[in-house]
Amino acid sequence: MNLTELSNEEVVSGLMSIAGDARAVLAKLLAYLGEVDARRLYRDWGCSSMFRFCVERLLLSEGEAQRRITAARAAREYPMIIDAIATGDLNITSIEILHPYLTVDNHEELLRSAFRKTKIEVQELAAARHPRPDAPSLISPMPTAATPPAAAPPQPVPHVSAAPRVEPLSAERYKVQVTVSKALRDKIESVKALMRHRNPSGDLEVIFEQAIELLHAKLEKERLAKTDKPRSVKKGAKGVSAAARRETFERDGTQCTYVSADGHRCSEHGYLEVDDRDARGRGGSDDASNLRVLCRAHNLLLAEQTFGRAYVERKIEEKRHLCQQRYEWSTVTSALTNLGFRDGDVRRAIRELTERFTNDEAPIEAVIREGIALLT
Repeated sequence: MNLTELSNEEVVSGLMSIAGDARAVLAKLLAYLGEVDARRLYRDWGCSSMFRFCVERLLLSEGEAQRRITAARAAREYPMIIDAIATGDLNITSIEILHPYLTVDNHEELLRSAFRKTKIEVQELAAARHPRPDAPSLISPMPTAATPPAAAPPQPVPHVSAAPRVEPLSAERYKVQVTVSKALRDKIESVKALMRHRNPSGDLEVIFEQAIELLHAKLEKERLAKTDKPRSVKKGAKGVSAAARRETFERDGTQCTYVSADGHRCSEHGYLEVDDRDARGRGGSDDASNLRVLCRAHNLLLAEQTFGRAYVERKIEEKRHLCQQRYEWSTVTSALTNLGFRDGDVRRAIRELTERFTNDEAPIEAVIREGIALLT
């Protein structure tokens, strides 16, 4: 299959068409799985269970098999699932989350409530209707794989995911699980001890809430230019002022403002940047009226549309090279300073070294040796 000769529009429209076909095929697959399961036809094909049939005869992975069997059984009980899968209103993950809570009386309303929702939104929906108790606050060591004695049979080591996990327990409560280093664990224990007078139980939620509030305020000041005492912009000042940056984020919110041709707004809330509607290099101003909030990907896309991809890629490469240069010279500076030379002497040596080594082709070790020769 060669797609290189297709236009951008043909590639995306073709992909969307295939995705629609895939949803229709998945709906049929679930219907057939449900029928094979109900008739226990897997036994005729040499399999002891529907799970074995899916893995051994349909060549599905264990995870795929389990999720599809769950969805197929739910669809036999509640046939509206098949149509919802075909249209994209529901997906396998949503059905897996909701299946334990579905009944004859509530299934239609509950399933419709989950239409077109993300995994976390469906989890929140389930948690709001079927709340679970809070998870206990605790810090526990990760299990390690110890080598068993030669005479003893090998014991399986429990699998504990190191990835952060956020799981709703009820409409207002969440379980947050994260793996941390010993250094951070020691800091947490120190904080618990220092604030015992106002948090006698050492509740981790109290500690994390206050820590996050401080970090949140710091990041809002750094990234969004928020402040309790805004200053007026000095006349003649160049560049985007904190006031203009603040006004832009207050107007656009902390979400990318890029809107596609069919009206879909980008949902990205991270990697946000302030961009010029009319490029400053082409006469655009630094006022908030000429600024907008974009994610990094769409900022790059619009830059390519304005200046051309080749120009943008060249500028990115120049910036990357400049950053690499600065990093290498800072390494030379640190190396010479750590050897005991005075800061002023090191700065003078660095100025001469940057004139001698202009092409950045010399190994950093050679540059450091040359610097030592200048300083001794």
